[in-house]
This record gives sequence, structure tokens and C-alpha cells, in this order.
Amino acid sequence: MLQKLINALAILSFVGVAGIGAGGYYVFANKDSIIKNLIPLPSLPGGGDLPSLPGQSGGSSPLPSLPGGSLPSF
Repeated sequence: MLQKLINALAILSFVGVAGIGAGGYYVFANKDSIIKNLIPLPSLPGGGDLPSLPGQSGGSSPLPSLPGGSLPSF
């Protein structure tokens, strides 16, 4: 009797782990469409795309300088 209960729990555990694995694979395989459906992009009244932010031309900005000059050499 106890052996049947343990076998049933083992099968239930296997089914649960397999379901978690299958769900994780589904989310991984469809992550782009899931994200696109969860976060809808706002549209402008004219139907155009959103304007780019100022200063976002893709170039790199210069690094800030340290107070007192350059780094010490070792």
C-alpha cells in the first residue's frame, strides 16, 4: 500500500517538473512576442513613429575628467 503511494508521488513529481520545464521552454522560445504583447508601444496621433531623444545620435560622449588632472602613473 505504501509503495503505491510513493510511486504515485514520484509520478506526480515527474509530471510537475516536466511541466515547469515545458513552461520555461515556451517562455524562452516566445519571449519576444510575449514582451511585445505585454508592453504596447504608444502611437502618435499622426500615426508616425516616436521622435528620437535629443543627444541620442549614436556617438559616444567624452569621459569626464578627474579633478586635479590625470591619473597617477605606477
